Amino acid sequence: MIGGKPNQAYYFYGYADDELLYMDPHEVQPYVSNLIDDMNDSSYHTNNTWKMRFTQLDPSVALAFVCKYEEDFLELIESLQNNVIRQKDMNSLFEISQKRPEFDHLSGNESLEYNSDSDEFVLV
Repeated sequence: MIGGKPNQAYYFYGYADDELLYMDPHEVQPYVSNLIDDMNDSSYHTNNTWKMRFTQLDPSVALAFVCKYEEDFLELIESLQNNVIRQKDMNSLFEISQKRPEFDHLSGNESLEYNSDSDEFVLV
């Protein structure tokens, strides 16, 4: 989940009681080359745990779901349709479309393709 407070954006990765746990993506990290065998990945870790109460969260957030396989994606869609989405409700938290919106001029008429010969399922 990506969101935060007005003029601040964070990556939320969990919660404890009534607080969200987050990382600040704006924290500058030193460059680390991942092309060497003994890569120093210390800049990828932190000793700080940042928390924010749910009540402090700006209601405008973005959610991302990671699906490793097509079956996982289809199961996610079915679960959202059955448990979260209120059909024909303009105030529903989610909406699932079969194609991109017409106002998306970059790819409004393109269809989604899946190569079943590949081990990976990618939907962007």
